[in-house]
Order: sequence, then C-alpha cells, then structure tokens
Amino acid sequence: MTHLTLHYPSRILGTNTTIHILIPSITGLEQVPGESPFPSVNGTLLLLHGMQNDPEEILLNTSVARYSDACRLAVILPEGGNSFWLDPVPDAGYETFLTLELLPALRALLPLSEDRENTFIGGYSMGGYGSLRIALRHPELFSRCFVLSGALDIRFSAAFVKSAVPALVPHLLRHPRTLPGSEYDLKTVFESFPKENEKPDLYFACGEDDYFCRISKEYARLAESLGFSAPCHITEGGHEWNYWDRALKCAMEWLIS
Repeated sequence: MTHLTLHYPSRILGTNTTIHILIPSITGLEQVPGESPFPSVNGTLLLLHGMQNDPEEILLNTSVARYSDACRLAVILPEGGNSFWLDPVPDAGYETFLTLELLPALRALLPLSEDRENTFIGGYSMGGYGSLRIALRHPELFSRCFVLSGALDIRFSAAFVKSAVPALVPHLLRHPRTLPGSEYDLKTVFESFPKENEKPDLYFACGEDDYFCRISKEYARLAESLGFSAPCHITEGGHEWNYWDRALKCAMEWLIS
C-alpha cells in the first residue's frame, strides 16, 4: 500500500487543500527494481467524509487502507469541511473542485483510469449526501455510488445541524424551509435526471439504530422507482465508526463485484 499526502493549491477553492491518496502497490521483496510499483487497479474511489470529520478520521477509525489493498482500489480522500460538498457560488466550490479540477489533476499525476466504468464515488453521513448528489449530477464521471448512513433529506439535516451547532451550517442551507424543490433537494435531483443519460448504480446502507435509517430506505425506494439499481442494506449498528468500518468494507466489495 502506498499512502500519499498531497497539499494541493486549488484554483477553484482559492486555497491550499490536503488530499490523502491510497494506491495498492507492490512493496518489499516482491517489487522488481526498474518496474512500476503500481500494478493495474480495479478502479478509483472518491471517498467523502462526514460533518465535523476529515480524511484523517477515516484513516484512523476504519481499515480503509486494508480494504483498498484487498479490493485493488485507489482511494482518494479529499477535505470538504462542513460544506455538504456543495458549491457556495456557481462553479466555485467543492462539487466543481472534485469533478473539474481534482480528478483531472490526479489522473495526470498518478496511474488512475480515466474511464467512467472504473471511477466511483461514495461517502458516509454528510459525505453520503454529497456523493449521491454529485453522482446524479455528473453521471458521465461515475458509474457507481455508495451511500452509508446518508444525510439525504437536506431539509431535515440542515434544520438538525442549525439547531445543534448553527455555525456549522453552510449559508446555502441556513433556511431549511426553502430547500424542498431546490437544486439541493435530492428528490428534485433524482426527478430531473436526464432520461438519455446512463444511470450510475447506487448502493444504500444504514444501521438499524441510525436516525437516518428510514430516510435511507425511502431514497433507495425512490431510486428504484425511477429505474436505478439501488439495493439497500440495513444491518445492526448506529451512526458511528464501528458500523461505518463494517459497511465501508461491504460497499467497496460491491464496487468491484
């Protein structure tokens, strides 16, 4: 396993940002001098963290590096703050950064596939919302998306965060009652998905004790009613790392199945 930490000066974000990258590699005595240590991989996963988290939290609290090696997936872990992975202004923010800047830059630097079929996105909690929204808005980039404990009902999520820690709510989401029917409402994003576009395969998972369990099942049903492949796996667990570690392993195995 090769673990890279990239300090990237983003033009779109207007600041430096840190990205962690895991790439399955040949190490030790198995590596042949003069040959590339990076054999072919099964794909690239853009993995989005949750609110009040960062990539280091994923690295510390899950076995994502082992899963990356076992599944032969390159995993990109960007920073997103508490942004819900949205653009605060048109074409300038985390959605645009991930899709139009980061992926092309990393493909130029590293042995990553440029094929849609080998490019995936996924996340947990806030990152589940962000990954699903981005996958639906950029189906030309991602063939598969997984959502773990997704904060998918944006009105509920924004209102919950606003009542708990108001400073964490992005200004776009500060008026939760205005969100249904907007571009931030995933039901609207689903319903406006172009019929001529190839649909990404979706995978929903949530712990049965998680407050997002009902919402996860609701959105999986909505996706299937609109013609998406969208299995939903409800198993023991809550909104916590013990569950996300187990669920991440299953989700990454699904990506390459």
